[in-house]
Amino acid sequence: MKTIAIYDNTGKIFSMFNAGKEVPVGLQFVEFEVPQGYYVVSVDVANKQPIFKELPKNAEQIMEMDVLELRMAVLELTDLVLGGM
Repeated sequence: MKTIAIYDNTGKIFSMFNAGKEVPVGLQFVEFEVPQGYYVVSVDVANKQPIFKELPKNAEQIMEMDVLELRMAVLELTDLVLGGM
């Protein structure tokens, strides 16, 4: 869903709402879609583009990433040990 953000000269967002048929007149605004897993923190005023930040991961997602990283490390170590024989 498209969103409209009204911002100031520094890029600070003062209001956000779902885009409709009307757009603000006389105000700085940008219209965009927020990618899944992200939220808007401000606006790059030079490029008139929203700046997104990734949503924090929950504890389960963090543990899954840790397990995956550990598995990859074990595979690399196994390859080093067996490759040296």
